[in-house]
Amino acid sequence: MNNGDAPIRSMVVNDMTPGYTFVSATTGTTPASLTGCVKRTPANAPPVGPVACTDMQPTGGTGPVSWAFTGTVESGGMGMVLFQAKVD
Repeated sequence: MNNGDAPIRSMVVNDMTPGYTFVSATTGTTPASLTGCVKRTPANAPPVGPVACTDMQPTGGTGPVSWAFTGTVESGGMGMVLFQAKVD
């Protein structure tokens, strides 16, 4: 949620899959003002480039997960990103 008085622009959300196996990463409900989204997961870690947030990816791996959005989140706006990990 944007608790500030000004819009958030070019937002990036970072998380980490700990010692578990990556399963999936998706966006939940996001504001219409967020006009684009790409993600990085263990399936496309650097140097491989990011993929569209709607792309399905292979499971497996551990490490960073990130979503990069273009557009804005207005003051009071909110959205969700989700990822799943499987405990081995």
